[in-house]
Amino acid sequence: MPSGEPPGRQPPLSAGREVVRFLSAGQRAWHDAFPGLHRRAQPQIIAYLATRGRGGAAVGELYGLVKQVFLLDDATVRERILEIGRRGLVRLDPAEETLSTRTVVLPAEPLLEAFDRYLLALAAPLCAAASAIDPMASHRPPTRLAPEHRVPILRALEAYAEPWRAALDQVFDAQALSRARRTEAVRHLMATSHGALLHMAIEHRYGLFAPAGEEDSILADQMAAALLTLVGQNFQTTRDHISYLIELGLLARQPGKSLRVALAPAAAPHFDAALAAAAIELPPLAARIATDAAVAAARPETGVAVARPEAGEEAELRTMRARPATLVLRHYLVVVVPEAAPRTVPIEGASLTIGRLPPCDLLLPGGVVSRQHCRIDVAGGEASITDLGSTNGTYVDGRRLTAPAALRPGTTIQVGACVLTYGREAVPAPVPVTLQDGDIEGTLRVRAVPASGRASAGGNKSGNSVA
Repeated sequence: MPSGEPPGRQPPLSAGREVVRFLSAGQRAWHDAFPGLHRRAQPQIIAYLATRGRGGAAVGELYGLVKQVFLLDDATVRERILEIGRRGLVRLDPAEETLSTRTVVLPAEPLLEAFDRYLLALAAPLCAAASAIDPMASHRPPTRLAPEHRVPILRALEAYAEPWRAALDQVFDAQALSRARRTEAVRHLMATSHGALLHMAIEHRYGLFAPAGEEDSILADQMAAALLTLVGQNFQTTRDHISYLIELGLLARQPGKSLRVALAPAAAPHFDAALAAAAIELPPLAARIATDAAVAAARPETGVAVARPEAGEEAELRTMRARPATLVLRHYLVVVVPEAAPRTVPIEGASLTIGRLPPCDLLLPGGVVSRQHCRIDVAGGEASITDLGSTNGTYVDGRRLTAPAALRPGTTIQVGACVLTYGREAVPAPVPVTLQDGDIEGTLRVRAVPASGRASAGGNKSGNSVA
């Protein structure tokens, strides 16, 4: 029996245990990088500004990101933003305490640095988990974060998001929860307290919740003490949240005078399957990071990374001529659909058609969404929206669209019950790599990727990437 596994329980798959270790490291790393910034919507706002919103995001754009997910009103979202600003992590343009939907929130250098520290802290546990899952491959983490490391680390975190939601749906199916209660439950579980309590129960199942010892359950006061340390939440509130998770069928009360809980037996197999699905995703992502770590000494002036291989390591010699970065505008929509997490949809090409049925490019659910509802056109770096004769109308910033209208970053579009927020950002244009035999300047030595570390066919299926 593995060390730390309480007796009398069937040991779950070791691959799932490694994913749990990685997720636990992620929780600790976040609270180390952003202490005190754990209130609803704050982690999502910070992550967005550090990834897609590095060039700034309008307040209206941030509304679209979090308001419907957490059912927060405008004043609460504004207060969350201002609290982040009071920490010196963002700048406002214009620099006023009164925020409008068009106020631009710009991530300050301390926010970007803290987010990169957070990601770098995840690189080592990710590579360790991947090496344990796939012992045939050894993944060496980077000693510093390069820009190319951000995407695979963030995707590693997302690898569990979709299977986790599927596990919740299966538990809620068994509980016969109504649609309204499901929506409320997911909203709670996306917040720090409820999500952390569920994760503690999963850690305990996998023998990783430290105070559990040889017990087959966790003392509620131990969970409360952990949350008190993590986010300052009091004991009674934690007990109330534990009772709520018991009602949902996620936790089960165990015998004894004191309140003791464990992951509900009916829920456990679903989370085992979710962790096993996430485990498939980690080795290819860690292999990508380990390979990039060999060229992680980035030179911002040229975009070339140079690293010296260690003695005895076999390396592949590649040559790449440095090129200046060319920026292009990228247009996108942050899509919020009822009972689903926000996702980002790029607007590729000259137009994007929105409606309920194919051949529309973006399909939205709901009987009030017309077959072909509206269209977004992009020309000359500007975007506009046109209603396509929909029955129930297209609303832009709360007003029904009667003629084509220009879109600005932060503009909200309502189609039925779905809210779309338009955004755009300047990103580097793809630069083709030219191999030059004999070219000394710009030469990179990178370690060849072992066959066992190459991407598998089961890539990340999540369509909600924030990177």
